[in-house]
Amino acid sequence: MATGASSHGPATPGELLFAVRLPRIKPAASSFHQHADAWQVEHVIAGRVRCEVGEAEHLLGAGSLIAIPPGYPHRQEVPAGTDSYMLRFALAGIRPGDRPIVLHLASADAGTAARLMQSLVFEHDGRAPAREAMIDALLQQFVIWLRRWDAGAGALTTGSSDLDARSRVRRVGDLIRREYAQRFAVGELAKAACLSRSRFMELFREEFGTSPGEFHRHVQTEKAVELARYTGMSWQQIALHLGYADASHFSRVFKRVMGLPPSEYLARMRDAL
Repeated sequence: MATGASSHGPATPGELLFAVRLPRIKPAASSFHQHADAWQVEHVIAGRVRCEVGEAEHLLGAGSLIAIPPGYPHRQEVPAGTDSYMLRFALAGIRPGDRPIVLHLASADAGTAARLMQSLVFEHDGRAPAREAMIDALLQQFVIWLRRWDAGAGALTTGSSDLDARSRVRRVGDLIRREYAQRFAVGELAKAACLSRSRFMELFREEFGTSPGEFHRHVQTEKAVELARYTGMSWQQIALHLGYADASHFSRVFKRVMGLPPSEYLARMRDAL
């Protein structure tokens, strides 16, 4: 894939200086350096990256993302086989913050990050109409996602209070609601909340009154009723949309959650209106 090149001189507001996907065939390492006027972001797709920012060391695996503000000295060690996206940009408007951000994203959020960075690489390397406007819009969207992830689900924090931990668990609940059609492993959700599996399960039950699995099933059945009422989708289509192999499996889950099969539940709801 073609790579972007850094511009010379000060970065202009809204400029994407560098955007590239970096599959490493050989090991690579850099010495300490910094960017006086630009953020650098790396999102690991596969493999691992050891990154030092100032005196802090971060080990990044697949799904991890690091955003380094202007003026922070940093260096990296990357073994062969690692694949990642890297951006360098400056913005005049909304910014990610004023400190390094390290995220270990759940799979749905990691997919969002990868898609946005892939689009930025494509626009940076291309000459499509309205290219600059598209880059600006994508950068703004990417920074907003960074701020959202940093505020909750996916953010890696140290020394957090119990209040912070509960906030991250609530953000995981928001993630489940937002990505209701996805499948989530408890270990993945605990990682997104930066908690051990046992502590995550404990706090999740305290916050939502049920387990993550049951919460996910409730969210899915409520969404299924909404889709059936307002879209005209069949129960078979809804079941497939929600990731079930067939309508009968979905119907059993729906009945366990709602107490009635899907069609009967919907009919009673209509009668009550």
